[in-house]
Amino acid sequence: MRGIIFAVSLVTVSIMLAVVILVTISDMMGVAKPDSEIRINIPRNSSTKQIADILKNEGVIRYVSLFRFYSRMQDADGYYQYGLFSLNSAMSYEDIIKNLKQISSERDDVVSVTFPEGSRLQDIAALLEENEVCSSEKFLEDINNPEFIKSLNSGEFFEKEVSENPKKYYYMEGFLFPDTYEFFTGDDTRAVAEAILKNFEEKFTLAMRERAAELDLSVEEAVILASIVQGEVSDPEEMKMCAGVFFNRINNNSVYPKLESDTTTRFLRDFIRSRIRPFDQSIYDQYIFSYSTYDSDGLPVGAICSPGADALNAVLNPTESKYYFFYSDPKGVTHFARTDYEHEQNKKTYGNF
Repeated sequence: MRGIIFAVSLVTVSIMLAVVILVTISDMMGVAKPDSEIRINIPRNSSTKQIADILKNEGVIRYVSLFRFYSRMQDADGYYQYGLFSLNSAMSYEDIIKNLKQISSERDDVVSVTFPEGSRLQDIAALLEENEVCSSEKFLEDINNPEFIKSLNSGEFFEKEVSENPKKYYYMEGFLFPDTYEFFTGDDTRAVAEAILKNFEEKFTLAMRERAAELDLSVEEAVILASIVQGEVSDPEEMKMCAGVFFNRINNNSVYPKLESDTTTRFLRDFIRSRIRPFDQSIYDQYIFSYSTYDSDGLPVGAICSPGADALNAVLNPTESKYYFFYSDPKGVTHFARTDYEHEQNKKTYGNF
């Protein structure tokens, strides 16, 4: 008799457990839920719990704890936006999260800002202030503070990949991915930095990191080299050729220890020098040896701009050749050479138009 009771109890518990699992999965996947449009308002600075409570109260989800757990597993906490959203009670948790991470179209404090390829950190900060997103000075102060970066959601990635070399001009130069972003006017620098750096982390994929490792490059070294390529040429195929030239020099550094890129010289002359006030030659000399690829061997200590997708792709997929030199003529055409003699001939032939 006891055995029968135990068996019945076990079956009952199993059925109840199965029902609970089925119901929770149904809620998470949006299965067997009523199909109705629901408008919700998410207040600014709402936590995931507060958002989950709103979703439950409005009938979008049934289980607050389950949604919070799923949100955490999706690394969505901290990325939710505020404002009015149109959701559907039949949405899956994944679709709900995707919608709530997008800036609501029904807000009047949203501004679209585009960072062009090759932008420098100073340019980006200026664009943010021009569009009334945040203070340029405050943004530069925070984005170049290693402790501030470590405190962000993407902080672990950048702490691992970006060196804290005191010889750099800007700590995070090169890692603000060129793209079009939507920000809020009067936003705080933390939210702005979160959005920009999260984008870089997503765009520089695991496959790209693995490819960089195959080329014996760290993520930072790939970004530094891509920033140089970005400054040299604009055509994607020429970028690959130029990247191949730099790799030829890197892989034959006993003969060609220096990369000899004019774009690093321009970075020093046009950017760093003008910002040393009052001008101090000894300080400038330190940066020359940090960034000039004519004065120092190998890569500079940091990037000289933010490279775009084409430049990054070029560095990770360089065109193989026997070239060690290239010259871009006044018409923007790039001429490649195997020897210094050929290079000088190219400059004489194509240098005057």
